Amino acid sequence: MASDVVPGQMPWSIPENPDPPLGFLLPEDVIRIRRAALRLLAERGVELPGLEGEAGLRQALATARVRTDGNIARFDPDFVVHMAGLAPAIFRLEPRNPARSVTVGGQHMLFGAVASATEVWDLQRGRRSGDLAACEDLLRLAQSFNCIHFLGGYPVEPQDIPPPMRHLVCAEAALRLTDKVIHAYPLGPDAVRDVMTLARFASGLEEAEFTAKPRLYVNINSAGPLVFDASVLAATLCAARAGQAVMVTPLVMAEAGSGVTVAGMVTLALAEALAVVALVQQVRPGTPVILGALSACLGPTFGAPVFGTAESLRMTEALGQMARSLQLPFRATAASTANIADAQAMAETANSLWSGVRSGANLLQHAAGWLSRGTAASMEKFVLDCEQIQLVQRYWQTSPGRTEDEGLLAGLPGAGGTGTAFPEPVSADWRPYPVWEEDGALWASERAAKCARRILDAYQPPALDPARAEAMTDFVAKRRRELEASLD
Repeated sequence: MASDVVPGQMPWSIPENPDPPLGFLLPEDVIRIRRAALRLLAERGVELPGLEGEAGLRQALATARVRTDGNIARFDPDFVVHMAGLAPAIFRLEPRNPARSVTVGGQHMLFGAVASATEVWDLQRGRRSGDLAACEDLLRLAQSFNCIHFLGGYPVEPQDIPPPMRHLVCAEAALRLTDKVIHAYPLGPDAVRDVMTLARFASGLEEAEFTAKPRLYVNINSAGPLVFDASVLAATLCAARAGQAVMVTPLVMAEAGSGVTVAGMVTLALAEALAVVALVQQVRPGTPVILGALSACLGPTFGAPVFGTAESLRMTEALGQMARSLQLPFRATAASTANIADAQAMAETANSLWSGVRSGANLLQHAAGWLSRGTAASMEKFVLDCEQIQLVQRYWQTSPGRTEDEGLLAGLPGAGGTGTAFPEPVSADWRPYPVWEEDGALWASERAAKCARRILDAYQPPALDPARAEAMTDFVAKRRRELEASLD
């Protein structure tokens, strides 16, 4: 689909991880962690700030086996277990281009573009606030790379667009510049409905057709230990009622030297995730749900999150085990703390990448382009990360070959045979040192910058019916007028 735009890349495919996932938790550990998580939900409960202003959420809680006391919701353990069992172990997401449909669950592993950064970094201009131009360029890269299967949200926040209209402008751009699975931020029920409407127009579907199967997803993060913003949770349930997939990704922070264990972090994350899973199934049984993992340690010097630590990698593997025990698809995160696209950034991301592979993750969020604790996106880093993602996909496709005697002898010199066909690298330089030096001695990030520029220059938007594009444009204009009037 985009192979000619990016020389050296593999064809579009939905890769499968043939290797069994690793898990260091014993079976009895899995049972204990699940029991402890259910106890947390029953005794301590989940805090929902702003619950009084969300009538739809209050109604959902009232019809579930949930006890509310002010903004605290406590869950019956048997209810949670039953509801979690209603979510499918495997499902498909169908974007506006059905040829870009993806399978979530099983042995499939999908890779997503960077999302939610507030700033952008590149070699030419350095670090700066995100804008719509940078957001759209990153969307073009996401479309151009076949190894990227879905969008995790806005690659970078376009801060030149007013926040109340940002979801409209960005969703329209994502649907116009890509034909892959998109994400809707659960900023509130109205915002989620806006994005679903745009996705429906882009697909040329009536509302009943759109809600008949999942076509996009929302991701909800916890706002603190056992805390979810009520408006965000209400927006999440709005998407679930419309049949769209829900990813729940607790953000767990461990302070350096605090004595918090990996098992304790996993217990907290599981409790938070199960609360959302139960409510999602309550409003629409069978809604696809993805259990996510995102953890960090608070650094001892500046107190800022540090990603890619040994503890966070272990937590990813442990949460993968918990997701498998519940037969839920699992999302991991390719995180990095580094501020620029350098060796530290690539090492941290590679560690996170392979942790996701080892944990049997079905999706890897922020797989390409993440920098600086997720506060910055980078086109150079995007290209470098995609090279690594392709390596993983090729690794899965590499078999030992024939193992009978003749096959084993085929590797000897002079034995003939076709040998191994190595693909052309995307931006890596495999030439000898003298040749590399004579050709400008470019470092990896410099080559990636040139590669990104070539890809953007050659980019062609995917086909979109003019009537569908016009419907999106008209809807964005209409909603912008309504939102602007409401702010006056």
